Amino acid sequence: MTHGSVRPNAFFISPSGEWRLGGFEVLSNPKDNNPVLYTMGGLLPGLMSFTPPEVKKSGWSAFKDPVSAVDGYPLGLLLHSVFNPTHPPLETAEPPHPPPQPSSRNSIPPSIFPSFKRLLNSNPKGRMTLKTFLDGGMAETAGDGSGCF
Repeated sequence: MTHGSVRPNAFFISPSGEWRLGGFEVLSNPKDNNPVLYTMGGLLPGLMSFTPPEVKKSGWSAFKDPVSAVDGYPLGLLLHSVFNPTHPPLETAEPPHPPPQPSSRNSIPPSIFPSFKRLLNSNPKGRMTLKTFLDGGMAETAGDGSGCF
């Protein structure tokens, strides 16, 4: 499944402080004959500023290969927004989509920054997936919760 609308206004914070994901208007199964994201993705206000480069260039049907990369890019942009709310959007959000520079880290924790850069890879085949990001963040490889969250 592809969420297709990962952006700041798709998240809600519960009274107990937990983050909740919403914005399922274009949730799609890419195996469907005509996923809703193909036809409706461009209609959501503000969504294009959080879309990956391949979608900006070729439209939503570009998310077929690999489908797992579509939500990773906007997650990287979301991380920048969350950790650096007073900073302008990253240069990588606009063509020619240069990779994030070390100076773009600002308040992003050093433990997350390598993954952040991989999420913002302009090549979808080299982009980190959400699953890989979450698995790494929750890893307990050293037995002491060595993941970044």
